[in-house]
Amino acid sequence: MVALVAVAGPALASHITPAQAAQGAKNVLIRDAAKGGIGFKPSDVQASCKEVPDEVNTFHCQATANGGQCKGTLTIYEEPAKGYQVTDDKIGCGE
Repeated sequence: MVALVAVAGPALASHITPAQAAQGAKNVLIRDAAKGGIGFKPSDVQASCKEVPDEVNTFHCQATANGGQCKGTLTIYEEPAKGYQVTDDKIGCGE
């Protein structure tokens, strides 16, 4: 799991919005692509997220960049003491 953003302020009132989840997904794709030597700006990446039913502050996201050169799915959620966390990171980049 990777911490994306630290939580500021009281954790009890926190809630991830779809836009925050999508931004987190973009950040993960950018990070994963950089590990392979591919650089993207946030504006190069598209992401969409849907709330996971019956799970608080949890979203399943899809992200893509450069016409699908890098793409995949992940789950992002918030753990009050740790901030945003990522699991099931299945982002990859092809030729």
